[in-house]
Amino acid sequence: MAGLGLRGTALITGAGGALGRTIALQFARDGVRRIAGLDLSEKGLTKTAEAVNAEAPDVDFLPMPVDIGDEEQVIRAFGTAVSRLERIDYAINNAAIAAPFLPTGDTTVADFEKVQRVNLRGTWLCEREALKQMVNQEPLEGL
Repeated sequence: MAGLGLRGTALITGAGGALGRTIALQFARDGVRRIAGLDLSEKGLTKTAEAVNAEAPDVDFLPMPVDIGDEEQVIRAFGTAVSRLERIDYAINNAAIAAPFLPTGDTTVADFEKVQRVNLRGTWLCEREALKQMVNQEPLEGL
């Protein structure tokens, strides 16, 4: 039993960034053998997949380029994750962006809306889809 002896499937948004990569690696160290990684950056997802596979070659890491602010992409990604990895037991909503660091009076509505689309709407969409799946699956045995 590795690390904490976790089982099941993890889904991580923002998996292509440094924090998401670290989260994926920690899940692998702690025993999770199926991980779905969502991110806009295919390059970042490739780096995460390589890092996970180097440290834990028995982990099935599913990289999915997704704009989490787009409802249809989120629904499709969660469907793919469940179809390929069977279930979702841990959902880590890690994806986020920052607006340009400006005084509020100089921040554009477009910059504000872009941040809200990812950080608020995207997080909510992912949480909604994760919960839909979690309430309709059997709990992990032994929990």
